[in-house]
Amino acid sequence: MGGASLPAPFATAAIAAHVVAMRPDSELFAWWLADLVLAQSLRWPRGRCRS
Repeated sequence: MGGASLPAPFATAAIAAHVVAMRPDSELFAWWLADLVLAQSLRWPRGRCRS
């Protein structure tokens, strides 16, 4: 992807698709990674778990 100027949601979907294409058994990881990249690109604050 390096340097592509896709909007963040499309870029994260592309990342997830790439990971799943390489390792079909890692779909959950792919969506977690896509969510992480989206959150970082939109500069969302980190959530904190409260118990």
